[in-house]
Amino acid sequence: MSNNLSLPKLNVQQILIVEDDPINQQLFEMVFSKTSVAIYIVRNSQLALEYLKKNSPDFIILDIVLPDRNGRDLANIIRQIPGFATIPILAVSALATLENKELCLAAGMNGFMAKPFSIYELLNSINYLSEVDNRESAKAALKSMQNIPNWLKDDCLAKISTHRLLAELSMVH
Repeated sequence: MSNNLSLPKLNVQQILIVEDDPINQQLFEMVFSKTSVAIYIVRNSQLALEYLKKNSPDFIILDIVLPDRNGRDLANIIRQIPGFATIPILAVSALATLENKELCLAAGMNGFMAKPFSIYELLNSINYLSEVDNRESAKAALKSMQNIPNWLKDDCLAKISTHRLLAELSMVH
């Protein structure tokens, strides 16, 4: 029996990743090196906007805490750029609270993922959010959680560990 796991095939070809932390950049590089998806990683919002002037990725992964601008503000700016009003944007943040998720969705992002995250959670979220019909469903699912106490939701969001991510990376072929 093999310990290797297979990754899901992604529905996108090119992803822009806006992430300032070098360790997280390396993790994204390791994850996507196991796929056929082309990624371009930038460390701040200015570089992201410069990239978008010349390129049209299929998907954007956006950190919320950036050195030059809040990721939510950047999402609002991206939504105003012709051709990017409907591009799927996945927020990633270590600030795993329901309030942060709600703010990200209100800013025009389609989904939210708490850091650290599972490889499979990331790739499945990309596939899910890249399907147009699913983008609004993700927002509706979050709204349905509003009756659950915040402490419980926040605790659930914080359960994924870095060790799980690294273990998955070592098992993927």
